[in-house]
Amino acid sequence: MAATFLLVGGEAYEWQGVAPEQREFQHTSVEFIGSAYTSLRAAGVPRDRIITVVQLNDYLSTIARGEKGEMAAITGIPAKWYAEQRERTEGRCRLLIDEGGATYDNGDVNPATVWSILLGEAIPGTARPVVPPLETGPIVFGIYSHGDCHPAGDGTAASEWFAHFPYESSRSDIYEYVATQGAEGAGVGKNRPHNYLYATQLRLIFHQILQRTPDRPIIGLLNYCLSGGNLEFMRRDSVRQHLQVDKWPLFLMSSSQAKQESMVAGMWEAWFQQLKEGILNGAPGMTIGDLFLATESAYYQENLYEFLNAVKARVYVPLVWQCKFSFPGKADDSVDPWHLDLQGALQRTIPQPGTQFSFDAVRELQRAYGSGEAYSIVRKASLLQWEALRRVGGAARDGQTGHVVVWMYGDITPDHLRGMQATPLPVQLVEYSGTSETGRCQDLASVVQLAVDQIARPDEVHGHESGIAKMALSTLFGKL
Repeated sequence: MAATFLLVGGEAYEWQGVAPEQREFQHTSVEFIGSAYTSLRAAGVPRDRIITVVQLNDYLSTIARGEKGEMAAITGIPAKWYAEQRERTEGRCRLLIDEGGATYDNGDVNPATVWSILLGEAIPGTARPVVPPLETGPIVFGIYSHGDCHPAGDGTAASEWFAHFPYESSRSDIYEYVATQGAEGAGVGKNRPHNYLYATQLRLIFHQILQRTPDRPIIGLLNYCLSGGNLEFMRRDSVRQHLQVDKWPLFLMSSSQAKQESMVAGMWEAWFQQLKEGILNGAPGMTIGDLFLATESAYYQENLYEFLNAVKARVYVPLVWQCKFSFPGKADDSVDPWHLDLQGALQRTIPQPGTQFSFDAVRELQRAYGSGEAYSIVRKASLLQWEALRRVGGAARDGQTGHVVVWMYGDITPDHLRGMQATPLPVQLVEYSGTSETGRCQDLASVVQLAVDQIARPDEVHGHESGIAKMALSTLFGKL
């Protein structure tokens, strides 16, 4: 039986559900839904098996008003910026637009629409498609939005996690089992519960689907801040015993942990790209579990800058920081060798599919810096020597002493230093907090581990007894 795909683009009411003149210039999800749709179509998924819920026309209509100059007096944004934004958005959503636009748009972008589509409930007043309720083919859905949580408000320490939607739910009955009272007075963006799709509601949706069709695979990607909180029910002993979730053929993914903000693109682009390649290439035996691991590795590589910045915010190299290194074709002091060395080490730290973070590369980097292998010093270099090193790139000169610091992991080699008064130059790594140094870095690996614990990390849960993680893509999707 063929798979059904659902792509959902959310947004906060305060940013995109208000009057056009009050809306944010940039929409979070529209372009990402467009790119995911393009990936699915490229993989061979038929148009009639993809349902989209996103403010495509709604947003483009707003942008069109700005392009005509109708909102500049209020927003202060010139018409040409709106025109450029329209071109970018239409470019990313070109195929979706050409093939009829969003299935559900404008006011239909609300939690009740998602509830009805997933449960296969006909939406009153429309003949638009929903997930066929009696089919047994896989349901694959992705939600790209903003996310948050608020206290459950039931006297416990529990939280209710949710994704934002620009429009209020058209149904109140779907909130009967959600502790929405905790949203009241919780602050801006946390006081409109009927604009939220809650983790509790998703759990009820999964339960109803699997009561009706127990063996139907469900694969979900939740791409928004704090989305990991939506996975927690699968780990609670009480829920596992009561609902037997370990037997559910459910594979649920999040773009970050329960208390962590997601990156802008999150794992959305990486997952749909890996899914497309997995289907097209027909990788022998590639499973849903393998797909997640490949996505996780690709995600870390594509978002290395977050990991890199998290480490650089804690450790620097004073001697290197004080130098203004010269590189051909670059402005002096525009290239930081420490940045490049750390970046390379972190790239080797990122886990390959099926492995864990390995800190051998950062330990080796710290050893090399401390031993003098990474840098050399040419004392009282002549101007001729300095110019020769500068032309190669990766050297910095002290104008007062004439000494030249040379980065040995760049293009300069020991041969370039022959005949010069060059000796190894040990350099220290120093930790800092804010603007104050806190002491010599004794263990760079520990600092990197701390950064790993604090950056956004993809996560997944699945019904272990169901075998969902070991289901091959070829079995789930066949020949599309």
